[in-house]
Amino acid sequence: MHSETAETFEVFPWNKNLETGIEIIDEQHRQLVILLNRLAAHLADKSCEVTLQGVFQELAAYVDYHFQTEEQIWAAHFVGDPWFAAHQHMHHGFVHQVSSWQRAGDNNKSLDEIISDLLGFLTHWLAYHILDSDRRMAKVVQALQNGLPMDAAKQYAEHEMSGAMKVLIDTVLGMYDSLSSRTLELLRERTERRRAEEALRASEERWRFVLDGAGDGVWDWNMASGEVYRSTEGPTILALLSGDTVGCSKIHPDDLGRLRLALQQHLDGDSDCFVNEHRVIHGNGTWSWVLTRGRVMVRDAEGKPLRMIGTHSDITERELAVMFFQNTSEGMVVLDRDQRVITVNPAFRAISGFEPAAVVGHDFFMLCSLGDGGLPANDRICFDEAGFWSGELELSGADGQRTPIFLELSTVSNPDGSPNYHIGLLRDLSSQKSHEAMIWRQTNFDALTGLPNRFMIADRLTQHLLALPAHAGRLLALLILDLDRLRDVNTVYGRARGDEVIQQLARRLQASLGASATLGRLGGDEFVIVLPEVTDLEQLERHALDILAQFETPFQMGDESFFLGASLGVTIAPTDASDAESLFRHAEQAMYRAKELGSNRHAYYAAFMQQGAQIRTRLANELRQALQAGQLVVHYQPIIDLCSGAIVKAEALLRWQHPEFGAVSPATFIPIAEECGVIVDIGDWVFREAVSQAASWREQVPGFQISINMSPRQFQSDDAPLPEDPHGWFAFVDSLPRLGDMVVVEITEGIMMADQPKIMAAMQAMRQHGFSISLDDFGTGFSSLSYLQRYPIDFIKIDRSFVQHLDEGSSQLALCEAMIVMAHKLGIRVVAEGIETEQQSALLRAAGCDFGQGFLYSRAVDRDAFSDLLQRPAVAAQRH
Repeated sequence: MHSETAETFEVFPWNKNLETGIEIIDEQHRQLVILLNRLAAHLADKSCEVTLQGVFQELAAYVDYHFQTEEQIWAAHFVGDPWFAAHQHMHHGFVHQVSSWQRAGDNNKSLDEIISDLLGFLTHWLAYHILDSDRRMAKVVQALQNGLPMDAAKQYAEHEMSGAMKVLIDTVLGMYDSLSSRTLELLRERTERRRAEEALRASEERWRFVLDGAGDGVWDWNMASGEVYRSTEGPTILALLSGDTVGCSKIHPDDLGRLRLALQQHLDGDSDCFVNEHRVIHGNGTWSWVLTRGRVMVRDAEGKPLRMIGTHSDITERELAVMFFQNTSEGMVVLDRDQRVITVNPAFRAISGFEPAAVVGHDFFMLCSLGDGGLPANDRICFDEAGFWSGELELSGADGQRTPIFLELSTVSNPDGSPNYHIGLLRDLSSQKSHEAMIWRQTNFDALTGLPNRFMIADRLTQHLLALPAHAGRLLALLILDLDRLRDVNTVYGRARGDEVIQQLARRLQASLGASATLGRLGGDEFVIVLPEVTDLEQLERHALDILAQFETPFQMGDESFFLGASLGVTIAPTDASDAESLFRHAEQAMYRAKELGSNRHAYYAAFMQQGAQIRTRLANELRQALQAGQLVVHYQPIIDLCSGAIVKAEALLRWQHPEFGAVSPATFIPIAEECGVIVDIGDWVFREAVSQAASWREQVPGFQISINMSPRQFQSDDAPLPEDPHGWFAFVDSLPRLGDMVVVEITEGIMMADQPKIMAAMQAMRQHGFSISLDDFGTGFSSLSYLQRYPIDFIKIDRSFVQHLDEGSSQLALCEAMIVMAHKLGIRVVAEGIETEQQSALLRAAGCDFGQGFLYSRAVDRDAFSDLLQRPAVAAQRH
């Protein structure tokens, strides 16, 4: 559709010669001319039918108005005159003619043809109407106004319109007919040319806009002359095809052959168009991707290409985006404004397991189990405002598994700011979550047993303590369990077997505790138990006994079984403390107190234990000076021949008389001495003191022996083998006369487990120098029988735990009898320790036990008191 405003054009020019002298009529004639010229201009401009109809209707309406005006003027002067009637008849003829032209459309004539024909009629009629008809009537009116009568006025008008005027009017009318037709043709030609130029200019502008917007460069290759037109300053197609560096740019060598092949195939007519993507290397070392497209536009009669037109498009950003999209390890998803999936990349497929066809068109957030609403309301508001959101979600995969992901969602907006689409980057957090879970588990749980560790127990303990005030009358108990001789198990069987023991104990304890209790492992041989719902101390006592009862059943190690003991420390909140750190400290102090009481015992924390811990720290510092200060003294406990009742041996036992604390228990200071390393010096002093004293008693009691305990620390010498006489004992004994086999060294199973080749060498050296070896605490270990065969053992000492409950027909008696028989068959003599009653002594004597030791005969006494015991009869010695 053309514009409603046509170019100005006068098919009927107006000038003063056309005036009649009657102002209103001349004004209307001028307006009629303007409307006629406008109609001609639109016709030449090929305006639409609506416009042409509009202008024509306006012209017809104005003609009717003009006729009415004229007739009013003429009627005032020509009443009943034939001239007026003739003029009216001419008006009616014009209207009839126009109506007939309008009806021509019913005969399949186009409006353009009708208007063209009508324009010629209108031009001729208007010229005649103005120059002849109206001018003649106007001259009559002017003559009448000048006082002439009608007839004279008509004669005047006829005279004025005849002769030269008549010739002039006829000439002008003919000229207008010819001029209007020719002018219309010229105007149409000019309009067609103008429109063609405008269309070409618009087409060029459109192409320039498209090419500039796409960044394309156009090339036009005259293949006959070799000339190439290009729209940009980039390299021409010929330059690129040469493979040479042109303008510091050239095609990548890897792409050149492929480009040439594709072009040749098109030139040969094997393809409809030439399309190739290739890399262009620039002088600064950078490169870009270029899409070259072209088509042969002209060929000669033989099909030889003569002209080819094409474009260069820089597609670097697109290619980089495609490479990133296809090869990034992060999943990418493109969503429309309604959150439906448009496309996904391979990484998304790897993460989700979905092929693109399975998710395209679906609501992405449905895959994230967020439902139709997408992001939560608050997050959605932030996303809409900022155009960005990030957070953790779970993606439901094709296999139904939920994969944790981290999603970054960005909005790509239209120019008006409205959202166009969304881009999502998602990272699989499965490995990270697994790693975090592993770290969390390693931080909070024991790797061997899976039980909570100290950190987790402390946290749970704190939570229970915070809730404790809400439960009036309820107590919370913290128990620390220390397993005895686990180090021996590790030494003999290896750490793997020791770990099995820990796992067995963990299962036992878990089975014995209620659902509300929390069992944890502090590490090594220590466990911890939290009892958050203790109602009274009686209930707590039952719990403690149930825990220790787990050690009445032997632990299984392959085909072998053995017993282990434990010590249990108990503290109570809020009685003893109300914070986790203090409770741990108190429970540990109570556990050490239980150790002092013996194996498989438990102890409750009391305030004095805190003081006791401080005292132990002080004792460790003062023990180093105790030997030089003369505070250490050796006491002796007699060992009786059960057959004769005579004292034949003594065990040397160390005592510490502290100037402030008085007598300090060996169970307290011996472990301290071993921990701080002073036990070696103390042990050497005890050995020399006891052996020197026993040498004088041997003169009174022939065959008298002195038993001296040897600490495992005295056998240690780092990684080097023990010296031939590590403590100078052999030289010291050799310096004393007539000792013979007087010295008996008492060792425990733990010594033999430490470094068996080294211990064996040391024991053999002792035997060579006349020392006897006694195995202490026999029966409480886990492989004592094998030691009896492997090591040079002279005596075994049945542990007091087998003796203290010794009754006729008891299992303890059966065990003692078995140990005695076995030892005798191996040539080993037996000492029973811990004898406190006549019945125990009688039962052991009847079982064939060789020696006895215990409070029934005497406690450990100083050397003067022991000398007195040796002077008394055997029976008296038994009753001391």
